[in-house]
Amino acid sequence: MLTCLSETLGNFLEYVGGQSFAMHLIRPLEQLSSVEENSVREKAIESIKKVLSQVSIKENEEDVMGIIRRLVNGEWYSTKIAGVSLIPFVFLQVRPEFQQELIKYHVSCTTIGYTRNARRTRCRRSGGSRPPT
Repeated sequence: MLTCLSETLGNFLEYVGGQSFAMHLIRPLEQLSSVEENSVREKAIESIKKVLSQVSIKENEEDVMGIIRRLVNGEWYSTKIAGVSLIPFVFLQVRPEFQQELIKYHVSCTTIGYTRNARRTRCRRSGGSRPPT
């Protein structure tokens, strides 16, 4: 059910009033991207990216950075994974000072002693190969 909701919300931009209301879709997707269940989290992240691809990230920088900050600073590793997986998607579209912040988030989340599966997921989402075990 949550997987279906995560996927469907990514297609609702026209139903909430268009681009100027995109952030209203992002908030529930942000919550869904924090769910422990992998399939729900992955669909929510895909939907966030889909919605963000239809709006100007430059014009919504503060909101986008707020989403990433909340996720990366979340308590659970699954939330941190969701935040880190959004970094490559927005990195080139934000100001240099935000890029520096994103680099710090990425480094801090990938160097902290999380489980092997968490490191593997972060590496895969960042476009890298599988880390050594």
